[in-house]
Amino acid sequence: HAGLRVPEELSVIGSNNILESRYYLPQLTTFDFPVETIADRIVGLLLERMSDPGRELTCSVINPVWVPGGSIAPPPNRIRKTP
Repeated sequence: HAGLRVPEELSVIGSNNILESRYYLPQLTTFDFPVETIADRIVGLLLERMSDPGRELTCSVINPVWVPGGSIAPPPNRIRKTP
């Protein structure tokens, strides 16, 4: 315990949306990476490369899913106060 308050003094973000992230207080903000989609894309690209080694390289983007929790906030010196 470092004595810092989350998220008031320190924002924390996790990855892979692990089950344990739901049990923290505040709940951990995380990203959920679609592992099955990533694996399918990798295998497909590998098979394409094997069947046509001279084929142009492919760039692929797979967006993670944002899973909001309560563990992030703007930096303390940038919090705007409503008049």
